[in-house]
Amino acid sequence: MGFIFVWDCGLQVLWMSGGKNALRDLAQAASDWATGVLKTYLQWEKSWYEERGVQGLKKMGYEPRVIQEAIQSTFNDTSYASRSQFRLGTSRKVFRYHFNILASNAETIYIDQFYKQRRAACRSLVTEYQIREVHPSKWTHVPRQLLFHCNGGILPHNFDPTLPDSTTVLTSRLTAWYGELHAGLVDNARSAQPSFVGDGDGADVALDLAAIVFSCANCLKGTHHIGAALVGWDNILAHICSSDANPAKWHGTLHWSNQGHASALALMELVGKDPLTTTAKDMDKLDARFYCGNCECKGSIEARRVKVLTWRECLTHVLYRVKPGHHNVPQTWFLLSEEATQAVKLREGPYPLRSKPIWGCGRCAKHLETPDEYGAVVAHITEEHNVDVSDIAELEIGHDLVYFPNIFARLRWDHTRDLIGHIKQYHVPNPIEGRDYMEVAIISGEVKVSR
Repeated sequence: MGFIFVWDCGLQVLWMSGGKNALRDLAQAASDWATGVLKTYLQWEKSWYEERGVQGLKKMGYEPRVIQEAIQSTFNDTSYASRSQFRLGTSRKVFRYHFNILASNAETIYIDQFYKQRRAACRSLVTEYQIREVHPSKWTHVPRQLLFHCNGGILPHNFDPTLPDSTTVLTSRLTAWYGELHAGLVDNARSAQPSFVGDGDGADVALDLAAIVFSCANCLKGTHHIGAALVGWDNILAHICSSDANPAKWHGTLHWSNQGHASALALMELVGKDPLTTTAKDMDKLDARFYCGNCECKGSIEARRVKVLTWRECLTHVLYRVKPGHHNVPQTWFLLSEEATQAVKLREGPYPLRSKPIWGCGRCAKHLETPDEYGAVVAHITEEHNVDVSDIAELEIGHDLVYFPNIFARLRWDHTRDLIGHIKQYHVPNPIEGRDYMEVAIISGEVKVSR
């Protein structure tokens, strides 16, 4: 007590003599000294735990790389200091507390590294499979994102891509997945329209019919409207296989579309096709042009214009609700005459878009991982495969060239420009009928979709 009394008296004398700054400096020095002592002790204590933690993880069989990352994440200055302020000392109980956290971090790091290595090996296996077994035009039918992921996928959870029979397992699993997906969609279509889906061979080709229309649930509620109307097995498969495995980005939930089916029947009626036998590819080859009778014409009185659509765009148009009020009245479709169709096609830009990196070479695997723009792929084919492009009118899509459709591709929504305005702007200021243009029949058919 005497020492404390003398110390207190000294402080009082120092304070009374006006040495406030000296007193503050003394207190700061004492605080810094105590902090330094604590840091030194914590550093020694942490080193002690690290050494024994490394020994414990080695006994558990972890690799040096896993041990190093676990030590760094467990005993970094911030996390260790926050734990140690309540648990100082090197007792067995305190060590067990820190070691449990270390072992948990090591297990997490090990699992993460394991799945990274497994995914890398799996991607390599799938790439080799695509190059060796699949034609480039069918690359979009391989569900790379869905084959293997942490939450389960097409491949089994314990699938090892390094084993000799891994390719056989991959092929069998893909075949089973394709079969289950096809059978589920066929059952869906049969429940909605039994007359279009038969048994046996009829069921196998049902999804190729132009009258069988599905809608992607994610595309209808989002902005990726290319999946609003999916027709044809190839089209459906490419859309699902380009989907992400993340549930929030999943594009594999398809629903039967009554509106799409009804409009498809109406369009086939306009071109004189039998809906029970006409496939989506048949309609693609016909390449007719239509326009929506429910849309208002745009432009001035002298120059009116309206969107001209392919048959697939018609289905997307009616399903995506591009214009309000389309569903208040029966849908009407108009078929353009042959003359009007040819005039429209002359002014249409090439589609799919050639300025987008959605193209690949159909003769090699150069663009499997990184598609390129149309011009770059044509240059590759010309230089690497010695194909003289000038000798042919157009490279064949699906053979020489490959188009990679995906859920982010955009449809062709160009307006058809009025002919008179086009001639005035680009050719002659005063166009004359008969010399610069001639009148043709615009419409060759009209049909209303029955409700």
